[in-house]
Amino acid sequence: MLTLKYLLSKSLPLHRDTAPDVAIRGVKARKRRSNGNPAIVAKVQSKGYVRGTSPPKKHPIYEAIIEGMMGEGSKVSDKYVSVSCSCEYFLYNCEYALAKQGASQIRYSNGQPPVVRNPQEKPILCKHLTRLAQEVIAKGW
Repeated sequence: MLTLKYLLSKSLPLHRDTAPDVAIRGVKARKRRSNGNPAIVAKVQSKGYVRGTSPPKKHPIYEAIIEGMMGEGSKVSDKYVSVSCSCEYFLYNCEYALAKQGASQIRYSNGQPPVVRNPQEKPILCKHLTRLAQEVIAKGW
């Protein structure tokens, strides 16, 4: 189990630098129906256009989820978390390593280790989750 602040501290510098380029839309703070844990669910999208597309194409919209699992207080930022994002980076680099640490569930990937993209299985966040985590901490959710 890992906290949101710990995951942010382990995020790659590139993701922290590019996180401001991610737009957060449709943020919903709610209790998960199945277990009652507080969760933040948002639609996230990189700003601008996909490079090399003609005509210019906007980036896809992904779903990012940060769920508080255990810990003191009612805020997600005070708890151990489970995170998920539907982007390809999360699928191929993050999901398995985070699931191994108890900070995610295998939802999008095939459950195989990322032997090429994250061979050391470091618990990292994609830029979408990095941006959402920064927002959750800044707003005290």
